[in-house]
Amino acid sequence: GTGFSPDFFTDPDMPMQYEVGARVLSRCATATRCDHFGLRLGERAGAEVMGLPGLLLMSAQDLGTGLRDLVHYMDLHDRGATLKLEVDRDVALLGYTIVADVPSSDQLNDIGMSIGCNLMRGFFGASWSPTAVMLPRQAPADALPWRRFFRAPVRFGAARCCMTFPAHWL
Repeated sequence: GTGFSPDFFTDPDMPMQYEVGARVLSRCATATRCDHFGLRLGERAGAEVMGLPGLLLMSAQDLGTGLRDLVHYMDLHDRGATLKLEVDRDVALLGYTIVADVPSSDQLNDIGMSIGCNLMRGFFGASWSPTAVMLPRQAPADALPWRRFFRAPVRFGAARCCMTFPAHWL
């Protein structure tokens, strides 16, 4: 089983264990034979799926404050991964690190980065794009879905899951 009953879907505030969500995601990606299932799921999501941390982000006075709040309070929404915001001179890096031992880490990383991109687009408009996206997943046979969504260079097989963008956006 998946670890939860269909009644789960009647309460939008009901938390889902990270491991359960990862198993469901893994089954969906396998059943659909869609290598970019996580990307497709994440490209439709933004701050609204992140609960209180997402609300804090979208009500922040500026993106830098909002992202720092999101990083700090992320465990209220997601206990299977952590966020990190790093700034080095004129480059900012938003990273997503899975800390749980779960299947489908490639799909989860795709979701994390696509939601991160959507958060930025929520602040700056639909035309915003990162400078680059790094994903620690094996390169797919067809990288076009990732490049089309992010509208930026995507490096597969990276050491970490993150996106970079000019720090002036903060």
